[in-house]
Amino acid sequence: MSFNVQTFQSNIDNRGLVQSNKYDITISLDNSELSSALLKMPTKGGSIYMSDMCKDLSYRCIAAEIPTLEIRAASINRYGLGVSEQIPFVSQPQQLPMTFLCDRIGGVYNFWTSWLNYILAMNGLSTANQTMTNQLTTNGQFYTLEYKTNYSATIAIAVYDNGGNITNTHKYYGAFPIIARSSPIGWGTNNDLLKLNVSISFREYQIDQSTIS
Repeated sequence: MSFNVQTFQSNIDNRGLVQSNKYDITISLDNSELSSALLKMPTKGGSIYMSDMCKDLSYRCIAAEIPTLEIRAASINRYGLGVSEQIPFVSQPQQLPMTFLCDRIGGVYNFWTSWLNYILAMNGLSTANQTMTNQLTTNGQFYTLEYKTNYSATIAIAVYDNGGNITNTHKYYGAFPIIARSSPIGWGTNNDLLKLNVSISFREYQIDQSTIS
């Protein structure tokens, strides 16, 4: 069948296109203990409600990537020798990277670093007996790991069309930050904004399809 420009254009017009800059993210903390712990994070502006902080992060997420979904496979010789074929044996989703604009009271930076510190007590406080205690965890022990049910969250990325309709929603369950990457600063970067790049690990994912008729 020969290529027809009108048929091609009609198909594109019928189903439309989606731009990569129309999206928002939603962070839902799964556990009240995590919310309570993050409320202790230091900010110049005082206490911040987690619902307000999570909403603010939605506006400040200037970049994100839908993670690669990969099935790992092993090379198996079909008859024990000769030609081999790939046999899948496990799924291995990649991390979810996101970039946030930092705010002037340090809320964005403190939110993610405090979450990391809640997972593994890395940032301690010196006490009178020269021991180190963690200010976010309930047990107060330095270098202790929190239970996963206490630090996981649900993160959703909704992608929109030009009409403001959701084309699909990517949901990531059991999500938590695993890396808060370095933020370059320098005297020569007068017009650059300070950004924080975060990598999110997750347990499971789900894709809600579009309801557009």
